[in-house]
Amino acid sequence: MTESFIDRHRTVVRSIVALCCVVGLAVLADFGACMVAEYRIARQLRTEANLPTDPKVQVHGFFVSQYFTGNIRAITVRTTDLNAEGFGLVSVTSSAEHLKITPKQLLSGKYDHAPTKSYHSTLRLDGVALGKRLGMTDLIIANHKDMSPLGQWETEADLTGTVDGFEAPATVHVRLRIDNGDVWLLPESVISGPVDHKSDVEAPATEIPADVQKELMEGFKLTLIPGLLPLRTPPTRIYVTGGMVNIQTEELWTKTSVSDLAPQSNDDETKDQ
Repeated sequence: MTESFIDRHRTVVRSIVALCCVVGLAVLADFGACMVAEYRIARQLRTEANLPTDPKVQVHGFFVSQYFTGNIRAITVRTTDLNAEGFGLVSVTSSAEHLKITPKQLLSGKYDHAPTKSYHSTLRLDGVALGKRLGMTDLIIANHKDMSPLGQWETEADLTGTVDGFEAPATVHVRLRIDNGDVWLLPESVISGPVDHKSDVEAPATEIPADVQKELMEGFKLTLIPGLLPLRTPPTRIYVTGGMVNIQTEELWTKTSVSDLAPQSNDDETKDQ
């Protein structure tokens, strides 16, 4: 092995090590700058929305390149254990995608009226939260067709819970709909339930009198106007998956501010029918 070959080998190794160091430093710098921006956005939203804790913030994509170009792939904010009037603790996730802001705005965590390709926010209601609105303490939410934990999105659900005035729970097939921003839970049929108010066992629908079935379905009927939801715009989509009802808003080619990523407070008014 010649001396020149050894020298070349050492040069290649040093170059690789130097390159790895540069890449490592770039990744660390990107990670650090991203953490600063995410922390400042979280603190800003916590203060503005009067949240009990900092929400989880994620700036997607390679931060340093986005910092200099001002083209941000997405900013996502997830607020958990939010105390929403009439529901109790809920989870809200909001995301602004493909937005244009200045480097200073990104690093400070403050921006207003930024051109945004897509903005959406999702309210997730589990059995406890939706059950509180329906007046049930034992509500279970399941997909109508695929009841597995990994079931796909569905706009129909099977709800199981004890209707006020009855001793045993009932399972009712409901349709989930959005109409002009109003959220509707529309009972379709009784699957099983008590045969009367005093019965403490579930029976198949074929054994339940028609008048009792009608009363049970009324117990699962619900309408929610936009102001009742901790969302900043009227909902456009509703579906059930993973044992939760998801209510989503979406806007395309709009302008957003950092405050739009925080959940909206709601009023305790209802319009049950």
